[in-house]
Amino acid sequence: MKRKLFLLVLPALFLMSCGDDDESGTIYTIPETSAPYNLVNVSGSIVGVSHDFEPRTITWKFNTDQTVTVVNNNTNEDAEDFFESGTYELSYQPAEYTPAPCEENLFIDNIDFGCVNATDSGLILTQAVADGYVLTFIK
Repeated sequence: MKRKLFLLVLPALFLMSCGDDDESGTIYTIPETSAPYNLVNVSGSIVGVSHDFEPRTITWKFNTDQTVTVVNNNTNEDAEDFFESGTYELSYQPAEYTPAPCEENLFIDNIDFGCVNATDSGLILTQAVADGYVLTFIK
């Protein structure tokens, strides 16, 4: 009797374990928008930096041709802002960390920016799993 019950319950357990593993709300690609994103904060790293920028000081426009166009008007040489003005190639590559907080990481100009989290108000790029940076953008 116990064996029959086990054989009935086992398939049910397998069915219940199947499902959508992405319940975090993380979006792995950047939503298309005609307006650029404004970089407003860079924080983190092993030394714990935090740099705030006024909107429109640094903008990133994600293009449909797998590039990002950066306009950087930051004059503070001590603030980490990553890129000078220009256009850079971007790609998505499988995450290397286990367990990975996201399936794919965003790479721009061969720099791993980690996970992409798009919100209604902006975008967050996070390398936090590797003691990296967190970049916060607003639309």
